[in-house]
Amino acid sequence: MESNDDISFTKIFNYDKTGNDWDLPEPATLFSCAKQDVNSLIQLKSSLNKVKSSLNGYDIKEWNKHTNYVNPAGRILQTVRKRFEPELPTQAWCKFYEILSHYLVIPFQCDTKFNAVHLCEAPGGFICSLNHFLKSHEQFKNVKYTWIANALNPYHEGNALDQCILDDRLICKTLRSWYFGKDNTGNIMQQDFLDDLKDKCECHTTFDSNPVDLVTADGSFNCQSQPAEQETIVAHLKYTEAFTALHILGTGGTFVIKMFTLFEYHSVSLIYLFCCIFDSVTVIKPATSKAGNSEAYVVSAGYCGSITAKPYLDKMAEYFPFKDVIEKHMSMISVFPDSFLEQHVNCTKYFSEHQKVAIGRNVHLFHHRSRFFSTDIKPLQQIFIQRYFDLCEMRRISPNSYIVRNPVAKSHFRQTPKMEGTFSKRVMQRNNLERPVVEQNLWNKPIDFNRMCDEPILNGVVLTSGLVPKEINSSLYCSTDVIVSYSNAYQEAATHGALQETPPTLQTGSKMLSENLQECICHIIRRYEGLVTTLCLLPDTRDKVSLYTSWFESLLKSTCPNSVMTFQSIEQQFSSNCTLGKPNFIFCNFVSDSNQVWCEVNLRSKIICALISILQALPNGGSCLVILPSVLLRLIAHALYIFSCTFEHIHIQATCLHHADTDLPGVAVVAENFGLQGSETLDRVLKLFQESSMESSGIVEFFPATYLMISEDSSLATNPKSKFVSALKSANEVCLDKLTTMLEKRLKLQTAV
Repeated sequence: MESNDDISFTKIFNYDKTGNDWDLPEPATLFSCAKQDVNSLIQLKSSLNKVKSSLNGYDIKEWNKHTNYVNPAGRILQTVRKRFEPELPTQAWCKFYEILSHYLVIPFQCDTKFNAVHLCEAPGGFICSLNHFLKSHEQFKNVKYTWIANALNPYHEGNALDQCILDDRLICKTLRSWYFGKDNTGNIMQQDFLDDLKDKCECHTTFDSNPVDLVTADGSFNCQSQPAEQETIVAHLKYTEAFTALHILGTGGTFVIKMFTLFEYHSVSLIYLFCCIFDSVTVIKPATSKAGNSEAYVVSAGYCGSITAKPYLDKMAEYFPFKDVIEKHMSMISVFPDSFLEQHVNCTKYFSEHQKVAIGRNVHLFHHRSRFFSTDIKPLQQIFIQRYFDLCEMRRISPNSYIVRNPVAKSHFRQTPKMEGTFSKRVMQRNNLERPVVEQNLWNKPIDFNRMCDEPILNGVVLTSGLVPKEINSSLYCSTDVIVSYSNAYQEAATHGALQETPPTLQTGSKMLSENLQECICHIIRRYEGLVTTLCLLPDTRDKVSLYTSWFESLLKSTCPNSVMTFQSIEQQFSSNCTLGKPNFIFCNFVSDSNQVWCEVNLRSKIICALISILQALPNGGSCLVILPSVLLRLIAHALYIFSCTFEHIHIQATCLHHADTDLPGVAVVAENFGLQGSETLDRVLKLFQESSMESSGIVEFFPATYLMISEDSSLATNPKSKFVSALKSANEVCLDKLTTMLEKRLKLQTAV
């Protein structure tokens, strides 16, 4: 049986500058030296990695379950949730509350305002923890806490969600306080991000012209494939976080940054920089941070100010975003005083020894579980719970004091499945992801709407510009695993030459899988009683008639032999703003006859132009059919929503033209009974669309991302917005799944040859 005294609670190391002459070298010498190592630190790293590598043979799912169970601090979070019902209680929430309780992050003289910037913050545990701390302590109860947060934008289609935190419960309710930069990605390693953030912080309306008192940086990358090199993998991110913080932090402010092991020379340089420009530097490993992992938090207090640090920051700017920081170190080893190096080695030794003890304890208990589980674990966890509450002096706060008073219960994103198996099996899993299950009987399950919008159509419009994605890695309107599955299948087919090079031709016996779509179109056409004037918009003047266009022309002739069909390119229609007479039905297809990945991205401007042309050309009472390859971009989804609001009835579904061995799936939008011709509202819609149709505009959304989401509130789940999003999501997933299946079949045939 182990002694409770053998297991440390919070682990703390203070760097002591008393009587030491710790000064930075001349700014010009920064990053001028090649890679160097401190031998004693490399030996500590090797020793720790040897212990960590002993875990490679354990099934990660079983191991995580075991370590969670035997973790002495493992029941603190659930106890905090039960006793105090805090806002957004997460492991990060508990860790930061512990740091706040241990260390004077918030000065006692702070009595009116406290301004903070939280970098790489999603999902928002630090924000809610700090708010709870301020609201529950008498000396801070009147302090106004103002914050800006940053994270990779989970709503930007170019961001891969395996790099984002998939919990937007706080983000979706506080979107205005989250800053994603002018490119809308949230990537702090973009060149312009810092200047944009500085402008945001200095803006009078943000912090009332007061300095930033606190910057936190909790960023990391997924390092499961290279756990031994976590510190090096995240090095350029850590430098970017520090570089950003030192520019925006006010004189006397505090910086809290998550770091790992601190063995590498680039980390030594960063710690020495902190020691020279802050009054105090402390490394803290909270009890609520798993003892077996390598993370620790560096708390630097009493900043000298960006003016004093400016010569060094200017030199660092030359190396932003610090991709070469591993090869070109910030300072030469001769610059570091012996007293600093000695303390730093002691610091890393202190934390690495505790980590090795924790890993050894976990391994021992894994093989002696039955006895320990029944006798020791619960009393030890109870001791840690009591220590935590003795330290933190936690109190309840009123829900009226929460950041969000009407929180959402769950994220809008489905969590990706966790890796399973041993380390070697997990490496193999990355290349053999299981296909997601998508309901296959949705081809004849349209979602219909009457009067999409009772409120003014353009209510809530806020144009946002940003980086237009080159490929789609995620979407609010499709499950990420479906997107990833299709993308992987396309890349694999392209690699093995399994993409179809020659577009197929329409053959007798070609079949429209969505039979009810045909019935819907026929029903609309027959309603026009007699002559049907149809305009067929082609995406490009050089495009030949597509398979979908041939299908529609055949359907039109069989339904209404006397119909008149005019072909015109979108460019001609858009530039001339006129047609020969007013067509009462318009058809426009964007599904290519050949395989192209993420057509929607390249067609975004043309799709908007097509919507403009339709709105200009249709008379009141007119209808249209638009077939799109997908509706994954916020810009297209928002435009389609606004477009749909100008019609009386909307019908959305997945469609697919099938012939020979080719499937051409798409998202079909049937809009009936246009009603805004000649109105001021239409003029405003057209002006909005025209502005966004220019490639140079860089507009990525018409509304805040949270405007068009599926509501979790059952009373709102059937409202037009939620139904619209649900329709897009279903159609997108069915289409991408059909494409994935087709690509996999071709790949199988190709590799069998």
